[in-house]
Amino acid sequence: MGLLNERVFVGFGGVETVLVDPRSQVLNDLHHAVSALEHLDLERLDADERAGVLRDLDRQRTRLEARFSVELRTLAPVDQLRKLGAASVSGWLVAATGTTRRDAGRRTTLANTLAELPLVEAAMLEGEIPIEAARVIARALNPRTRDLFDIFAQASFVDAAKAKTCDQLGTDVEHWLDRHDPDGPQPDDPTTDVLYANRVGDRVAVKGDLSLGTGIPILAALDEEMAKIRAAEPRDPDGGLPYRVPANRRAQALANLVGRAAAAPGCTTRREPAFITIDTPTRDGSRVELADGSLVPVSLAERWATGASYLHLRFADPAAGMTARFVDPDGNLVADLDLGRAARYANRAQRRALAARDRGCAYPGCDRSPHACDAHHITWWEHDGPTDLDNLVLLCRFHHVLVHAGLSRIDTIDHRPVVRLIDPDQPDWIGPPMDPDWHRHPPDAGRRPTDN
Repeated sequence: MGLLNERVFVGFGGVETVLVDPRSQVLNDLHHAVSALEHLDLERLDADERAGVLRDLDRQRTRLEARFSVELRTLAPVDQLRKLGAASVSGWLVAATGTTRRDAGRRTTLANTLAELPLVEAAMLEGEIPIEAARVIARALNPRTRDLFDIFAQASFVDAAKAKTCDQLGTDVEHWLDRHDPDGPQPDDPTTDVLYANRVGDRVAVKGDLSLGTGIPILAALDEEMAKIRAAEPRDPDGGLPYRVPANRRAQALANLVGRAAAAPGCTTRREPAFITIDTPTRDGSRVELADGSLVPVSLAERWATGASYLHLRFADPAAGMTARFVDPDGNLVADLDLGRAARYANRAQRRALAARDRGCAYPGCDRSPHACDAHHITWWEHDGPTDLDNLVLLCRFHHVLVHAGLSRIDTIDHRPVVRLIDPDQPDWIGPPMDPDWHRHPPDAGRRPTDN
């Protein structure tokens, strides 16, 4: 319960003592202070006075973010995250606030880094340096400079942040790193290799940073493929070449290499684009989309579509004696999605159906994509559970472990998984179904793509 403060109220009925939770009181005071800003009239102030008010508001925002970082670290222990059903602090931030993964990652990283930078955190709590200045200073802290980044180094950076802009401070940090960490990370350290590939609207963004050992073979393969593309480009009547920058050819070369690798006879994980129509009941009704729930422009769908690309997912109907299955546009059976006890692990067709139904981890609030999930048996395989679509659900590894640890339970209602919490200290207590709409899986099925 925490400590309670006593407040005494005097009324007509005499003296009344009320216990007040100081944490609730502080938050209430904060709400009232923010609400009072609605009545802040800056129109009557001159430009200098208005700028001063805005600077003070930004200072208070910095102080609030610093306090938020301090409290955010209290969620880091595993037992705290398990109580929230979250796999990570940044994952909880995404689910709870609706922020982007990038923003949640930046805020979590800053909170964890400030734990090692007490002077920087203290300056933020006082509003003496901006949030971005703290992020710039944090760039100087890494495993190779941690021993050198003592209290004196922190103090010098804080003093610089008070007198300089973040861009000027960034130059100081780079010079400091040049002196104290001239070699940077080991050139062949595989833990420094990163590759990001995400869909952003109607485009796919790919960005990477690879070591020489990983990157040179990739560059060699791309260069060889780009040479073939350049040699095959048609020439105009004047003998010139169509204008294409190397980046255009490099993108096509990457697509060619990936396509050939996926089509190789020994490849067992090839996944062709498939457009799936799902029988109701679903959250959004019948829809046509990719297997992961992504919507694509009509022109792109027509370019990809073949007779086998359009699959219709039909759920099991025990009354009619029908199992869950995929059928083609003509109604012919493409794949049976109820395998019973004949196989333990979900096959490719079942995983495609699960991706279309669950969109990713089915645990409310989790945004892990389908390829990062396990196909979990709702009635466990060890308890004679069948490998049928209605007995399978996509769960990320964290929530899969959570279910097997007896902290959550999953049921199926109208062909959809429903999650309930379980209190390990009260075995007979089972919570109500968690809100299935507390998902962040894209996209909004109410919006249809256009060719704009």
